[in-house]
Amino acid sequence: MPVVREQVSGVLAIVGTRTLACPQDPTVAGRLAADAIGALRPDVVITGAARGTDRLAAAAARWLGYRQADGTLRIYEPASYAWPDLRERDGRLAEDCTCLVRLHCRQATTYGSGWTADEAGRLGKPVRQILVCDIGKTVTGPDGGMWIFGSTGWRGPYWWDGTDWLDHPPDPGVVEAERILRRADAERRRS
Repeated sequence: MPVVREQVSGVLAIVGTRTLACPQDPTVAGRLAADAIGALRPDVVITGAARGTDRLAAAAARWLGYRQADGTLRIYEPASYAWPDLRERDGRLAEDCTCLVRLHCRQATTYGSGWTADEAGRLGKPVRQILVCDIGKTVTGPDGGMWIFGSTGWRGPYWWDGTDWLDHPPDPGVVEAERILRRADAERRRS
């Protein structure tokens, strides 16, 4: 999530897909929702009422002390789950927020939360869209470095030198010297 630690006076909308199909998606989406609320500390959190991201966002808000009873948590129920009613509800979410976070899954078959994020952006609201499927994924680059995908995007490359992660390729001479020293220490302990 953003590294902003100032309070946002206003309304944070957290929207996303009902489908969270990858094994870690529900955990990641819930954690990202809590991170967004904790980092931005909005006056009010709003979300939809659908299963998936909406319910996780509401649970994260409640966990952080936001309540429907005092108006600090608002859950927008659609009249029905037909697109015209969802669009009306999503339009209200986009209008009522001062910033919006969208947490979505690659395997979602609808674009409702995408429409809401697009609409908020069209209205000039800051929007952050995060593909939860990729959080925590790693790939090895052509240079041998490990790239890690986090909530702020790809980070890296990082290299393992046998004892620690480095943000630069390890010097082969240093790695060899450390290996020799470790071997000497091990031999000294055995004798």
